[in-house]
Amino acid sequence: MLITIVAGTFFYITCCSECGATAPTEPTTEQVIVKEPEATAYHFPKDYLKNNGIASDKIVATSKGQTEPIANDTTEEGKDKNSRTVITLN
Repeated sequence: MLITIVAGTFFYITCCSECGATAPTEPTTEQVIVKEPEATAYHFPKDYLKNNGIASDKIVATSKGQTEPIANDTTEEGKDKNSRTVITLN
């Protein structure tokens, strides 16, 4: 299952590599769960998953913005796309 949470920045949640799920470059309407202020953007996805029954030891969050940019950082839109965290469920 692939779920994307938009919380001021883009979050991609995939299950472990054995399941074959991959993260898209843009979320689809069906994948957008909620939009929250950017101040809570990093912790929100993990908290959301924990509050909905996913064990915290199964959640791995990795920041991707600086090491793996997906857009040009010279525009605000590009910066928003690059400010993202990938969450993997193990």
